[in-house]
Amino acid sequence: MNNRFLKLSEIKLTASKKALSQNQQSTGSKVVKQIIGSNPLNKEWVDSAANSIKYALQHQGFQRVNALIQALSTLYFCDWVLKDSNFNDNEVQQLIKKAETSYLNSCLGYIEQIIHSSQKVINSLNTLTSAIDVISETNSAMAIKYKQMIARYQNLFTAFNKIKYLCNLPNKKFNKNSSKQIQTTYMLSASSFKMYPKLREDILEIIKHKIDQIYIETQSNIEKIYLEKEPSLVQIISILNNFHEIFDPLTELLQQRRFIEAIEKREHYIANQNIITADFPEWVKVYEYYTLPRNRIDEARVYAVLNAIAKNSDFLSFNYLEIKNLSPSIEDIISLLKTLVSKQGEDSIVNYYKIENDILNSPDNDKKIEEIVRFIKHLNEKLLDRKVKNQLMTEILRLREEFYTNLDTCIEKKITDFLSKNNSIKSFVQFFDKILNYFYDINDLSKINQWQNTKKNLVKALKDVPEMIITIQNDFEFMNKLPDSTTKTALYQKIKNLILEVNNIIPTMALFQIGDVHNYLNIIEKCSNNVSLPVSDKVSLAQSFVTNDRSVSHNYTTLHVYDKFTTKNIIIFNKDTITIGRNESSDILLKSDWVSNEHCHINLKNLIITDNNSTNGTFYSDRNKYELIKITASLNVENINIINIANAFEMLLDVYNDYKTIKITKIFDTELLSVEKDYIHRLINTEFVWLNKFGTLAIDIFTGKIKEKDENNTNDLIIINDNNFIVIDQENSKPAIKVNKDENITTDRFNIDLI
Repeated sequence: MNNRFLKLSEIKLTASKKALSQNQQSTGSKVVKQIIGSNPLNKEWVDSAANSIKYALQHQGFQRVNALIQALSTLYFCDWVLKDSNFNDNEVQQLIKKAETSYLNSCLGYIEQIIHSSQKVINSLNTLTSAIDVISETNSAMAIKYKQMIARYQNLFTAFNKIKYLCNLPNKKFNKNSSKQIQTTYMLSASSFKMYPKLREDILEIIKHKIDQIYIETQSNIEKIYLEKEPSLVQIISILNNFHEIFDPLTELLQQRRFIEAIEKREHYIANQNIITADFPEWVKVYEYYTLPRNRIDEARVYAVLNAIAKNSDFLSFNYLEIKNLSPSIEDIISLLKTLVSKQGEDSIVNYYKIENDILNSPDNDKKIEEIVRFIKHLNEKLLDRKVKNQLMTEILRLREEFYTNLDTCIEKKITDFLSKNNSIKSFVQFFDKILNYFYDINDLSKINQWQNTKKNLVKALKDVPEMIITIQNDFEFMNKLPDSTTKTALYQKIKNLILEVNNIIPTMALFQIGDVHNYLNIIEKCSNNVSLPVSDKVSLAQSFVTNDRSVSHNYTTLHVYDKFTTKNIIIFNKDTITIGRNESSDILLKSDWVSNEHCHINLKNLIITDNNSTNGTFYSDRNKYELIKITASLNVENINIINIANAFEMLLDVYNDYKTIKITKIFDTELLSVEKDYIHRLINTEFVWLNKFGTLAIDIFTGKIKEKDENNTNDLIIINDNNFIVIDQENSKPAIKVNKDENITTDRFNIDLI
C-alpha cells in the first residue's frame, strides 16, 4: 500500500471488483438463492468486518486506520453482494456507517495532529495529502483549507532551504549578493514567517550565526593587521567595508549591537582617513607657503592648523602606514609652524596649549587643583594686559572658561571621594573650607558664593535630609487621619515647607551621590498622591510638591519654531526638567512599546537624569567610548553625550553656554519604524532645546541651524528666555517681540508660536 489512507471511493471500487468476481464464480447458486430468498452473505464475512471494527476502536494511529480499511473493504464487498439479491441486511448497513464515521474521524485526527507543525508537515507530506484526499470526498471546503496550509508550508520551506543553503556557503564565497538574496527571500515570506514564530526564530538564528562567523573573521583580520609593524588604515577600512556591504541588507533583520558597533567603527576609521585625504592637504599648503621666508605671518591660519593637529593628535600619533608615508611628516609641519609662532615667547598660544595639556593630563590630586588655580590667576592677569593680541586674547578667554570647568570637575570629584569615606560632618566642614580657599585665591566672588551654597546644601544633605524625609512620612500618615481642621492645615503647611526645602537640596545630593535620591523623590510623590484634603487644598498641595526634578509639563509654556524650508522643528523649553516616556503628556513622546509611560526625566539645568523604575531601563555612554551603562537612580550627565532609552532610542546631548540640545539620532524599534513613518520623520526632524533663564540662542536664517549668538552677525533670528520668550528678527530689522499664546510670529523662513 503506497498510502496510509485510501479514499472511500477507492475502497468501494476494489470491493466491487471482488464482488463481481465472486458473482461470476457462483451464478448457479445465486439464481437458487433469489428464488428461495436465502441470504447470499457468508456470516464469516460480516463477523470478520465487525471484529476489525472492534479491533480498530481498541487501538490508535495507523493500527486503527488499517483495521478500518480492512473492515470497510469487507463491508463494501458484502454490500455489492447484497445488491445482486433480493435480500437486505441492516447489520451490514449499520456497520458501514460506523466504520466510515470512525475512518473519517481518524483522518481528521491525523491531519490536526500534523498540520500545525511545519516540520511534521514536510516529513509526512505524502501521508498527509492522502488523508486530506479522503476528507475531500465528504467536505471539499475543509480539504481546500488544509491544502492551502500545506502550500504555505512548502513555500516557507523552500525559502528556509534557500536561506540555509546561502548561509552554508564558505565565508570567502559569501558576499553582498548573498545577503541581498537572503533579505529578498526572507521579505517575500515575511508575513508567513510571522505566523510560524518558531520557524522564523530558526531562520534568524541561522542568519545571525553566519554573520557572526563573518564578524569574527573580520575582527581577526583587523587584529592581524594591527600586529604588523605599520598597520594599514586602508586595509582596515577595506575589511570593514566588506563587512558593511554584507551586513547592510540584513540590518533590519539583525539588530545585534556588536554588528552595529562594527559599522560605527568603520565610520570612525573613515573619518580618520578623511583627515589624511582632506585635512592634511590643507595643512601642507600652509606648510609649503611658510617654507619660504615671509615678512608677515597669518597667525590665525597657523594656529588653526596647530589646533587641528592637536585635536587629532591621538590618531596622528599612531603608527599607521599611511601616516608614516605622509610627506611632509606631521612632525615637520608642527616643527615649522611652532617655530613661526615661537617669537611670541610666553604669550605663544602653542605654549598655552602645552601648559593646558600638561595640567589636564596630570593625576587628579591637590597639586593638580593648585596648578589649575595658578594658571587661572595667570590668565586673569593676561586679560588685563592691553598688549596682548586679539587672537591670543580670544584663546585666553576660551582657556579660562575651560579651566574653570576643569576646576569645578576636579573639586566635585574630590568632594565625592571624601564623602564616600563616611567622614564626620565636622571633618567635612574643615575639608570644604580648604576647597573654598582655592576660590578666595582666584578672588572670584561669584564662584565663592556658588560653592558656599553648595557647602550649605551638602551639610543639610548629610545632617538633616534623612530626618526630614522621615518627618514628612510620619506627618503625612498622621495628617490623613485628621478631620478637616486648623490643625490639619497647619500640619499640611509644615509638610509643604519641608518638601520645598528638600527639593532645593536634591540636585546637590544627586550630583555628589549622597543618599538614596530616587527613593526620596518616590516618597514625596507618594505622599502627594495619597493626601486626603479638600479639593481646593489638593490642587495647591500637588503643585507645591512638584520638585525640580519632576515638573509638570502643562504648568509651563514651550516655544515651537518650524522651519518651512526643511520642515525641521525646534522645541524650546523654559523649564528646568523635561519628561520622557510613552505617556501623551511627556515633553519628549516616544511611542514605542519598549518605553514606559513615565520612563525618565532630565533636569537640564543641573544635567541630572533620573530613571523612573522603567521596565527596560535608561542607559548612558561616555563621550570617548561606546559602552552602555544602566542608570539605576539619579545620575549627573555633565560629561555624557549619549543617552539610550530602553534600547529603543538613542539621544545625543550637547551642552553650550546658554543652552543644551537633545536630538534623537538612532531608533532601534523596527516595528515602530515600519508602522509610524510620519511620527518617526517628525521625531528625527526635531531638536529639543533647553534655554537658560535670560539665555540667548541664535538660529541661522540661511541654514536653519541653532548656534550661539554672534554680535557680528546681524542676520540671525535671536530668541531670549526671560521667563517668557522674546524673538528678534534681525534679518528684517524688526523690534523685539514678546511671544504670547494669541500671537503667531512668521518670518520668511520660520513660523514661531507657543504650544
